Amino acid sequence: MRRTLPLFPLFLLLAACAPTRETGTNPGTPPGPDRPEIAFGWSFGECWGECQGELIVSSDGAVSYETSGWENEVYLWVTGTAHDATLDALEAAYDATDRDGLESVYGCPDCADGGREYLRFLDDLDPAGSDWEWGGPPIALEDLWDVLRPLADAMRACNDGEGYDQDRCDAAFVDGDGEDTDPDPSPPPPG
Repeated sequence: MRRTLPLFPLFLLLAACAPTRETGTNPGTPPGPDRPEIAFGWSFGECWGECQGELIVSSDGAVSYETSGWENEVYLWVTGTAHDATLDALEAAYDATDRDGLESVYGCPDCADGGREYLRFLDDLDPAGSDWEWGGPPIALEDLWDVLRPLADAMRACNDGEGYDQDRCDAAFVDGDGEDTDPDPSPPPPG
């Protein structure tokens, strides 16, 4: 006579390892963020001084903004925490974005030194993001741009309280008297 294991204990074991309805993950695993970490930046190819900048918004709400030159010299470094309203707007814009429909390049970014902007989703999904001509986001990314660009501009100006609470704002080319020591005092503005 052949003996078989009762199916009920096997069923319980399988059910314990199945995804839960609340989180879509295995029990004990906290739910992940509804949006990935996002990088939004700009650059100008024919430039001296402050030629590129990047804002990073982490999934936990931490934000950082850095500008630099082509020799990796840092001009500005700002960190803080995004306001809940900023994160809610970013969440809504991300949810409205059809990532599958995104192209990697729109127009001619940085052609004839017109500058470029970009957005990168820092996760494992494709497409990772897009590049476009500075100041002219594609329709598919306008909602995200409408949240990220003002936040980047506020951080570039070290305007604490405008979409984020500032932890620090360090300008690399300012002396102890607050005077700008940058050899190129008028870099191209990103905003």
